[in-house]
Amino acid sequence: MTQEFDQQRHNPIDVEIEEVDSSLPVSGEREPHITEEDFADFIGKNADIYFRKFKKFSINAPDRFAISWNWAAFFFTYIWFAYRKMYRWAGLIFITGTALGIILPLLFPFWWIGICIAANFIYFRHARKNILELKTAHRFSKREQLSVALQVSGGVNKWILAIAIPFVLIELFLSALASF
Repeated sequence: MTQEFDQQRHNPIDVEIEEVDSSLPVSGEREPHITEEDFADFIGKNADIYFRKFKKFSINAPDRFAISWNWAAFFFTYIWFAYRKMYRWAGLIFITGTALGIILPLLFPFWWIGICIAANFIYFRHARKNILELKTAHRFSKREQLSVALQVSGGVNKWILAIAIPFVLIELFLSALASF
């Protein structure tokens, strides 16, 4: 009898626990869990490449910067940011890069390399923030609904390539003026 009593005292709840979908927020939980599938849906094409880089940044833990390299950001800088729907970053990089190229052109290469080193982390934070906002704001009854919402919110903006051409011309014009 004392053995049964000790068991009850150590295990006061005698029910089976159901498996909970970890992708949905639970009340009292700070934020929902993000899965590889969430990132794949948000990123779209090349998700496997980005996810390998994102693993360095602690996906479901506090953010941790790690050095990585992004060739697309190297060759296209702000255009890549806009293509990946990070419009504020694209604008900030365009304005800062143009001003730096005109005012302190010797520092520009260091700034550019810094952007390429940080680009994957910036994209990781952008993706993670948007995924968390979607999962927190909406209760999706099916995974397919969440998947569609992530694809619409994330992915790429192919039209930005046509829009970016005038900005490239402006940047070239301003650089040419600065060299005179």
